[in-house]
Amino acid sequence: MAAARRRPTFLVTRPVDRARATARRLRRHGFSAVVAPALAVVPLDDPPPAGWRTCAAVIATSPRAFLAPLPAALCVRPLFAVGERTAAAARRAGFTTIAVGPADGGALAELLLADAPPGPLLHLAGRHRAPALEQRLAEAGRELKIWERYRSMPVPAMPPHARARLAGGGIDGILFYSARTAAAFRAWLDAGLVRALASVRAWGLSDRALAPVRDLPWAACIAADQPRENALLMALAAHYPVAGAEQGA
Repeated sequence: MAAARRRPTFLVTRPVDRARATARRLRRHGFSAVVAPALAVVPLDDPPPAGWRTCAAVIATSPRAFLAPLPAALCVRPLFAVGERTAAAARRAGFTTIAVGPADGGALAELLLADAPPGPLLHLAGRHRAPALEQRLAEAGRELKIWERYRSMPVPAMPPHARARLAGGGIDGILFYSARTAAAFRAWLDAGLVRALASVRAWGLSDRALAPVRDLPWAACIAADQPRENALLMALAAHYPVAGAEQGA
């Protein structure tokens, strides 16, 4: 009897809260996943900015904005959220008036300009963040206060189970969702792991996400045609057809 064919296996380098969700989606597509977060997300204890009580509305672009408690007085304000996951976290934190916008900050800015009440806006932000939201609101003349609520830090070493799988040829592809994650992954590599990449494909959410690792000796380095997880998973499914995978997972 022929040996069962090994399922394609992907190393997921996202922070653990997102990596587990991605791993579940990969498994629904018929793949195997090894979770190896290259960044760890931690809450910050920074105080709110001066004048936060004057803000007319609140902005959240990630569920991580709610890792630490918020003042009850803030939760009575309308909140504009990027995506349903962020909105759900806001509800758990005590917000009741929530507008759910598109899945990126730049697009959310357009919703804010159309629907946010007059007055300053308060962004519950990460320390490392894309500039599109703040730039668009500044261009439109909207006052924006920033309250940094969390940050991501490089994990100092690759988890032993992931290192063993990669060194032993048990990883087919590595997924990168941001340039910071890719840079943290690169810092894990020694000469032996670099050699192991010759049989591995790097898959990125975008060309920007792959930039810190593009010059490594991969079998291939491939960016999704849109910076969305669905687009990345569709690319994987097209390259690695797997019998029994759920359609549209």
